[in-house]
Amino acid sequence: MTALARIPTGGPALDGLAATGRLARLSHPDASDLSHIGGKRGLPLVGVMPQILLDPARFSARMGARHGRIYRFHALGRWHLHVVGAEALERLLFDPARSFSAGEGWGPLVAPLLPGALLLRDGEEHREHRRLMGEAFRQTAIEKYQLIFADLVEQRIGRWQGRRIDAYEEARRLTFEMAVLAFLGLSLGPEADRAMACFARIAGGLLAISYNPWLSLARHRGLAAKAELDRLLAGLVEAKRREPGEDFLSRVSLLRDGEGALLGTSAISDMFIFLLVAAHDTMSSALCSTLHFLAAHPDWAERLHDEQADAQGPLHAMFFKECVRLNPPAPVVWRRALEDVSFYGKTVPAGTMVGANLMLHHRLENVWPQPGRFDPSRFSPELERERHRFDFAPFGGGIHKCLGMHLAQSQAHSLARAVVASSRLSSASNSPQGWYAWPSCRPRGRLLIDVRRRSPGS
Repeated sequence: MTALARIPTGGPALDGLAATGRLARLSHPDASDLSHIGGKRGLPLVGVMPQILLDPARFSARMGARHGRIYRFHALGRWHLHVVGAEALERLLFDPARSFSAGEGWGPLVAPLLPGALLLRDGEEHREHRRLMGEAFRQTAIEKYQLIFADLVEQRIGRWQGRRIDAYEEARRLTFEMAVLAFLGLSLGPEADRAMACFARIAGGLLAISYNPWLSLARHRGLAAKAELDRLLAGLVEAKRREPGEDFLSRVSLLRDGEGALLGTSAISDMFIFLLVAAHDTMSSALCSTLHFLAAHPDWAERLHDEQADAQGPLHAMFFKECVRLNPPAPVVWRRALEDVSFYGKTVPAGTMVGANLMLHHRLENVWPQPGRFDPSRFSPELERERHRFDFAPFGGGIHKCLGMHLAQSQAHSLARAVVASSRLSSASNSPQGWYAWPSCRPRGRLLIDVRRRSPGS
């Protein structure tokens, strides 16, 4: 715990990078700076933001088809780039030369609503905060969460039998209940329901077409929800300090900074709001996709049923990877260039917002034959060895890779095993299911699935 107590209590910063002088040169490039890269300006003021919000995947596919592996677009008052290709993704996400900032890349989107986000930190501050938050995702912690999750799944599946469920709502409820029980030690009930409603409004704020709360009702509601959660968590922190439990919030509430003072409640609140939002979105997306593909591909559900005796069987791993290839929980990962860099022979000036477009890369035909087809056999050990390690990056990569990746995978495996052991799923609609890929992947509209009990011995 001594190392964890050295956590800075200030807000997101780039002190380590500022010392190099690189930040002083940062400004957002204009059209003339990026004229050598193909792209689209869109409408006055909002640029292409309406097209992105309407259908992010379709927008990316059209831009990629027209302009190739790097393209530019104007949104929210500045130019942005998207890149695809394993080498480009590796350079951007692994970033061996430290040429990019995650904090500067994500800041405009998430800073007002999630000021404690790990995404907003770079350098030593990021390492310290990641070390602290990583405590919540160690293998021993994940094993404890799995016990909680298994009980929740057993109860939930029992209520699903013979019913038509909304898969996304059920996945959201499962992950949120697990999070408040394991991370916060908060009992389920009205207080937890209140918190879940706040998280939903924060997520809505991240989707606003304008980031100005005076111009966007969704953004205004998100900020109000954040303030309400701050009050709730401040009360919980004080309660944990009086009577600590076994949950992660209790541990953090008792940590002290380098001068021996308890961490501020606002800093703890910001940290946990981000932890819960990030974990909730990542796991909800992964679990919803798992339920959808189990229902849409009963042949694979039967293969998983036959393998269920092996908790770590290869088919379950292959199935999960194909789910998140098609529906990556983090469709686009943002960075900002701290110096002039080059992709595919095209200079990208310092200050440019650059996004690793994972959802587009996961559907490149030269990497994934028939990319729209669901086929877990793509992830056989033989085929995986032939691919670049950044051809498959559903949770990002490098030092900012999603902390909740292993938890999402273990929960998806647990849910799939429990479902195929007791139930058969089928899609309630004959129409193809649409998906919305911003800021995380989720169904477009309701995702209705029929659940019926599996007969003994079948």
